[in-house]
Amino acid sequence: MRTHLLLTLALSFACHSQHGGTDETVAPDAAAVPADAALAVDFATADAGPGPIDETVGPAPVERLECAGDGTYDVAVSATGLEEYEGATVYIAAYQLAGEDEPARRVLLRTAVADGAFAADCAASITTNFAYPSVAVLLDLDDDGCNDGDPVVSHQLFGWDEDVGLTLTEPGEFTPLDQSRVSVIGHEESFCEVLFD
Repeated sequence: MRTHLLLTLALSFACHSQHGGTDETVAPDAAAVPADAALAVDFATADAGPGPIDETVGPAPVERLECAGDGTYDVAVSATGLEEYEGATVYIAAYQLAGEDEPARRVLLRTAVADGAFAADCAASITTNFAYPSVAVLLDLDDDGCNDGDPVVSHQLFGWDEDVGLTLTEPGEFTPLDQSRVSVIGHEESFCEVLFD
């Protein structure tokens, strides 16, 4: 079974709508995700290299700031329908706390919205982790890093033990950081410091 964050997004939106707009994230019940659920990104054809600036995966080049390539599972994020954010710098982060035999891991990618879309990936970058790992996307509108006002999508999951894919299809999935209740479990540092600094 593949981690299918599109389902998580749908459940999160449903929870957001049904509970007066709170930003609580709901992870899918493993039995609710079909075993043959497919991710929007084909990991078999995605560029795996952890070089500083790699070939284009989506409409714009991807800079892999942190992409160790020594893990087990891939991280891939894509978005469409973002014409209103054309040209904005995009940061993608995945983070897992240290485990018994594993150090903490962070994936950090940078690209840009081009033709209303972006796509970025990092192959073999995360490992099995059930200590509430996170995946997040930040649109840095003023090119000054992660701060209030920048639109963000963030999901803290119960765990992952397979490739992680996130597909965003409309700007309404993003919330300005100062209006979001985002954090990273196990850290006193801010969301920005842990994921994007």
